[in-house]
Amino acid sequence: MKRKGKYMVFVIAAAVIVLAALSLSYYVYYLAFKPRKDRGKTSEPLALPGCARFADRSRELIKASIALGYETVSVKSFDGLTLRGRYREIKKGAPLHLQFHGYRSYAPRDFSGNTVLAEKLGFNTLSVDQRAHGDSEGRAICFGVKERYDVVTWARYAAGRFDCPIFISGISMGGATVLMASDLELPDKVVGIIADCPYSSPKLIIKKVARDMGLPADLCWPFAWLGALIFGGFVMKDSVTALSSIKNSRLPVLLIHGDADSFVPSKMSLDLKAAGGEKVRLELFAGADHGVSFLSDEKRYEKLLLDFCGELLDSV
Repeated sequence: MKRKGKYMVFVIAAAVIVLAALSLSYYVYYLAFKPRKDRGKTSEPLALPGCARFADRSRELIKASIALGYETVSVKSFDGLTLRGRYREIKKGAPLHLQFHGYRSYAPRDFSGNTVLAEKLGFNTLSVDQRAHGDSEGRAICFGVKERYDVVTWARYAAGRFDCPIFISGISMGGATVLMASDLELPDKVVGIIADCPYSSPKLIIKKVARDMGLPADLCWPFAWLGALIFGGFVMKDSVTALSSIKNSRLPVLLIHGDADSFVPSKMSLDLKAAGGEKVRLELFAGADHGVSFLSDEKRYEKLLLDFCGELLDSV
């Protein structure tokens, strides 16, 4: 009886530990990977303190971007999801900017300035809703782990439909995503990548945000990994990072980052530049917080895009 009693205590203790681990993993999944009820569909400017001074201009650009006409398009992801986007044609055959928004956000917000700028410069745009965002399907935000294959899917769709050079652009999580796709089998029509304030690694940004929340980052990470696996259906591999992909990419990259970024440290772009070498051009915007480099100096941002895209188009 004593032996049986000890066995029962052991089983109960093990069950409590497993239940606690599952509960913590779901909590972290809910915080980090679960889509919001609105699926990021917001037209409000970024709420970070360093972005407040650009709120009026941001609202103006978002309103202008939403007012532009577009064609709704869709593709099937590698794992069977319907992904949707908005195609805006300025001129048939013009270069295409394929745009990927950030974490828990929305293309009409994150790419409002870039879409208006593309309109001005004569580029066609295809702004997509990332999986688990906007009008695209998906039950988990995967920090680029699965989304990198969505970049390939969209790039192949664009290359099959349009006879033009393609630039792949991303901001924040979208910037990391396009870099994580840069060493995959992208169509030859893709000539360059533009990444604005990307993180270098899903693991590093999750741990950084955990620290910002006052949580023990090293302790949180195993539960984030487990939550992604059990509830999100994907594996957070340490080897799948923007840092590793940019080393192996054949494509020229323009990195843009505010040096006062309070969400994704600009050091991550410095590390990406070091890993990518000469094919990577890094431009830092003094005093700019997360995702507002364009708003902080629109003329400089416009010239950067003109120079980067112009040089590559001349070589096509």
